Amino acid sequence: MLTLTGVGGVGKTRLAIQVAAQLNNDFPDGVWLVELAPVGDPSAVPDAIAAVFGVIPRADLTVTDSVVESLSGRRLLIVLDNCEHVLDAAAGVVEALLVRSSQVKVIATSREGLRVDAERLWSVLPLDIEAGPASAAVELFVARAQAVVAAFDLHDERDAMAVTEICQRLDGIALAIELAAARMVSMSPNEVLTRLSDRFRLLSGPRRGLERHQSLHHVVGWSYDLLSNDQRTLLDCCSVFAGGFDLAAATHVCAGDSLDAYAVLDLLDSLVRKSLVTASRVNGKTRYRLLETIRLFAEGHLVASAATHHVRDRHARYFADQAIAHWDQWDGPRQRVAVDWTDVEFGNLRAAFRWAADRGDIDTAAAIAAHTAALAWVLPRFEAVGWAEELLDAATTADLSQLPRLFVAASLCSYAGRPEAAVGYAHAAVVLGGNPRYEPFDPGWCGFWEAVAHIYTGRLDLTVEIGASLATQHGLARIAGLVLLTAGLPAIGRAEEATAIAEETLTAARPHPDREAGRFQVGYATLCPFPNSAVGRGDVRAAAVKLIRLNTPKGSSRSSSLRILRRMEKTAAEPR
Repeated sequence: MLTLTGVGGVGKTRLAIQVAAQLNNDFPDGVWLVELAPVGDPSAVPDAIAAVFGVIPRADLTVTDSVVESLSGRRLLIVLDNCEHVLDAAAGVVEALLVRSSQVKVIATSREGLRVDAERLWSVLPLDIEAGPASAAVELFVARAQAVVAAFDLHDERDAMAVTEICQRLDGIALAIELAAARMVSMSPNEVLTRLSDRFRLLSGPRRGLERHQSLHHVVGWSYDLLSNDQRTLLDCCSVFAGGFDLAAATHVCAGDSLDAYAVLDLLDSLVRKSLVTASRVNGKTRYRLLETIRLFAEGHLVASAATHHVRDRHARYFADQAIAHWDQWDGPRQRVAVDWTDVEFGNLRAAFRWAADRGDIDTAAAIAAHTAALAWVLPRFEAVGWAEELLDAATTADLSQLPRLFVAASLCSYAGRPEAAVGYAHAAVVLGGNPRYEPFDPGWCGFWEAVAHIYTGRLDLTVEIGASLATQHGLARIAGLVLLTAGLPAIGRAEEATAIAEETLTAARPHPDREAGRFQVGYATLCPFPNSAVGRGDVRAAAVKLIRLNTPKGSSRSSSLRILRRMEKTAAEPR
């Protein structure tokens, strides 16, 4: 037995029929199609199968046994289509057939497997959309559009781009693409594209056949209606995630009065089995995702249930707390973990920030903006810098304790070409950071970013001045100050002084073995902007060897450090 599983409308039935047609010559007693979609009562499944084969039940046997006896010894293939709503009943008939006949084979289509011993599952994936205009999804769109408008083509680049985006936003689901293509009889691709936000009203039409294939709303609603109340609750809750989620996030955001953590795990497993949630494994971790069409459908039900505010508040607070927690890992050996997390979860961080900011939850929004900007600048991603700037007035009025962190985040606008504003933001962070009522990232970070902002204003003398001040302090502030001086002094004609303190910089950093990654980022970010520093003068190895010595623990591989060295050499070779 082979069961083709997948989300509704993905093309399971079409694939099953095509496979069966190609295997027709292998079965002397024929290939038979049993459509179970019209069967609403599970107890009627054996009767539906019997009717296809013309089996008249015997008085002394059940309908299932009568079918099994009639088919025994015959070599045939049965395509059992649309089993998900009568799963147990269909499984019972199939199991009886397979146990008592070695010649009968079955291809079933279902949102989830039938869990019969002999079953093999094959997940039918959405059509390829990665190849753009050359993808299978676009090919299907064109073919279906030409069925209603013979002259339809993609010679116009704007139409090609619009059709490609339509297919991408419809997740490569074949039925959805066909419904969109059918609109070409009265609309242009761009007109369809601009209306996809209301896809459940747009993608419907006078299709014949099964009612649930006549609109996108029907095909998704068919799957949704088969869920238990708890499964629906979890699916609705998961619609708040943007770009996917992991088990920890789902458990925290979706567990509540009606669902505990273990119930969330079990229900999530069931939704994956039912093809409503996808699961992928990357680096030993599982990440879950809803296709956008499923997510929008579930989101509509979440809004209708009046639970939106509660669930989105939990989502926003969770990602605020996670951003803070990952920032605490940033300046240490787990920096790569923190940065990778930020990259993967950026969609959720964006959605959480927007919700909190629009709700007036300044504390949560500021925590997300400040820490996301600080985490993401090395990627480099600077969108969160704009979030921080957006909040500054409200956060200042609210007098948030983490206001210096928000000003530091805003000061990264120097990378967006606004160094003068960056200087002001960074200086405000320095001033606030000296007040015990506030919580800066670290006093050294506030000063460091003020010095970096001055690099982009061309005031390298002020950068060196700040570096000298930081160098008289302790901890990260002293390390940052010495790095600023080592890199900045050559830029104002004082290279010999820089050489004299280079070893002192290394000595200051060595007692902090837990900060290798953070120190390297400070050093590299500072060295690169200076046109007359060691890197700027082309003396890359002299500068890089010191950084490699600083950042490579004894006995560890230096391959990553060598890659860094090559990167620095390439940077130095580029025109400035």
